[in-house]
Amino acid sequence: MTSRLNAVLAVTMAAPLAYLYLVFLSWLVSNRVLAGVSYIEAGILVTQLMRLVMVVSVRRFRTASAAQIWNIFSLEILSLPILVVLYFWLGDPYMLSLFIAITIAWPSALLCVLPGFVIYRFAFSMARGQRLASTVPPAVALFAFFAFITYAISSQPAPSGLAGVSSLLLSALVHARSVQITPQVVLAGIPLYLSLVTYSTIRSEAVSPGRNAILSLIAFVTLIAIGLEVFAVHIAVYQPFAFAVPGALLVTVIWWMTRAR
Repeated sequence: MTSRLNAVLAVTMAAPLAYLYLVFLSWLVSNRVLAGVSYIEAGILVTQLMRLVMVVSVRRFRTASAAQIWNIFSLEILSLPILVVLYFWLGDPYMLSLFIAITIAWPSALLCVLPGFVIYRFAFSMARGQRLASTVPPAVALFAFFAFITYAISSQPAPSGLAGVSSLLLSALVHARSVQITPQVVLAGIPLYLSLVTYSTIRSEAVSPGRNAILSLIAFVTLIAIGLEVFAVHIAVYQPFAFAVPGALLVTVIWWMTRAR
């Protein structure tokens, strides 16, 4: 597969994920969620943005492992044990309130900053022709994650501040037994699955399945993904059915049509 085709498929895969990420960011702006942040939340968000600029600017960080990237964006976690020790040592309730504020605000700050870089890394991996195990499952998982975020922000009133965002998402995660797929998710899911199926079929590490098989596979799995997502728009479904089933069918059919001799 040519590098140009790799790049086209990478952009086709990244665009729907970036669209759902921008839906989340536009929700934050239009509902003035960030206008209610405390100075602690603002500090966490600003330092996350500074780390994002550093990672994107330095090639060594851009190509670092996922564990190293996670360590860079989770430095706030290191302060939590220190705050606990100071609370018991000094007996200062401010240390406990600071511990709670960081614990609640950090996930939302990470959600505001990190997904853009994660999408870039997935697209970069696909453009370089990486193995299917490092592209298809993470992309499907990230799509399911964004679908949940989109559902959560569209089903409840907008909160104030990063702590409010974390509480909203946690409440949706705990209380939701099914997820209503939004039209934005359907719009993003169609090109995403199409690009993944095309990439998986052409990039197979096994036997080349032939042009007719490629077209049949693309049409078959795409129809499955579209059908399930359109069905999910009207009926609340369990998340494994909405996302794991299309992903599992995709991988199974690809394996069947491109299995080794």
